[in-house]
Amino acid sequence: MSDMLIPSLVVRGKIGKSCPRYLKQIRTLGFYNKENLCYRNATYAALVHMLETYHYLGNVHKTCGRKPYTCTMCAMQGLLATHWNYVPKSGSPDRYEDHGPLHPAIMYLNFAVLYNFPNGQGGLEEYLDELQWENADFTCMLLEQLRSHEDKSNDEVSIEKLFDINLKSEWKCEGCGITRTIRESTQGVEIEPHVGKASKNELSRLLTKFSINIAT
Repeated sequence: MSDMLIPSLVVRGKIGKSCPRYLKQIRTLGFYNKENLCYRNATYAALVHMLETYHYLGNVHKTCGRKPYTCTMCAMQGLLATHWNYVPKSGSPDRYEDHGPLHPAIMYLNFAVLYNFPNGQGGLEEYLDELQWENADFTCMLLEQLRSHEDKSNDEVSIEKLFDINLKSEWKCEGCGITRTIRESTQGVEIEPHVGKASKNELSRLLTKFSINIAT
């Protein structure tokens, strides 16, 4: 993947003031809800709109020799890059072709997630047939696929840190005016790991069926 997929300015430092103008758009850029895909789109949209996601992807995985539709990390990078860099066509700023400019990137990501679907993971048939599935299970599986690309020796780069919530309790002495911290804690998301992928024969059958589904 090109280093330009995730612009360097989002890899480190504050980027809040550099958010592209798409945040002011009143139309969707392509989270098309075919069949029952709202559970996927909700997760994708949440990650796309979290600035820390751009930091995470830029720091964990920049170059990959695999095809983007077989690597969940590359496919996710492609989705965020398309969302970040999108500029409406001249003369028609509010008109989007087909299901929006994000649609091809979302198709790649959906395909990559299926390609890396782990053995023993429930929801395979629901995912394949585009039926409703438990959003929490899908999200944990997606995050686990992304986490598999992390450098295990670097504790600072962890997808779980995207969801950390720091809680702090303080009290202020009315006599001396000093504020003291009495409790600090961190809450985040716990990702249940699943090991392995579908067999080649099973994968071939599923990918063929999945290709037919997205083409219709």
